Amino acid sequence: VVFPATMVRERFCELTDMPRSKALVRPQGLLAPNRFKGRRDRARRELRARLGLPEATAIVLAVGYADHRKGLDLFIEAGLRILDRRPDLAFVWVGHHDVDTFSKAQARLTATGRGAAFLFPGLVEGSDLFFAGSDLYLMTSREDPFPLVVLDALEAELPVVGFQGAGGFTELLARGCGVLVPYLDVAAMADAADRLLTD
Repeated sequence: VVFPATMVRERFCELTDMPRSKALVRPQGLLAPNRFKGRRDRARRELRARLGLPEATAIVLAVGYADHRKGLDLFIEAGLRILDRRPDLAFVWVGHHDVDTFSKAQARLTATGRGAAFLFPGLVEGSDLFFAGSDLYLMTSREDPFPLVVLDALEAELPVVGFQGAGGFTELLARGCGVLVPYLDVAAMADAADRLLTD
């Protein structure tokens, strides 16, 4: 059985009692290069025009099915904390959503009065523009074996912040390719995001 990361292999073997001798770790690769490679300025302009945002607005991105496991609630909580310091941001989540999770998220945003800073364009054809045109990627998954979105973000030269222990992608970020914060600590995620957006 082939796994994308050691952490994923170890957890699978613990859960199934499969012998480690039957498991290989082979990191997965990028499916396709970003079509805006080397043209981030153009992507930034096009993305802000598409979303109706001022050109100076910094964008914090997440891509995936918006549900509890992927951490839509954590994305919002971290985003609200970052907005306390940097009100000039937009938080964009690309992808379909779980109805119950999304309803709770919308209620939370309505209660804070900051819903305008969070955009949910839904599923889009080709996410290259979103990766290349954003400023930061928040990997808010509670558990994710090895999401391709991390590779897509790094390919687009987008800094990534994620939770320690949340999946195989942490092995890549720990090599200096991103920033890891304590598991589910949205305050630490907000601090790391603020530092990266200032750098």
